[in-house]
Amino acid sequence: MEIEKKFQIDYSGKNPWDQYYDNRVNFDSEEKADAFIQKLMEDENIYQIFKTITARYR
Repeated sequence: MEIEKKFQIDYSGKNPWDQYYDNRVNFDSEEKADAFIQKLMEDENIYQIFKTITARYR
């Protein structure tokens, strides 16, 4: 049996025109997801970040 993991990053922010937005990005590796989160944390316009891990057994 093989385990397939997906890493989903949902984040919310505010653009320079004071408009709020939500976005979602998916990754196949946790390292890439964590690196993306670190990059988001450096952006002062991002105010909310969620990381969801889903596993599927084959």
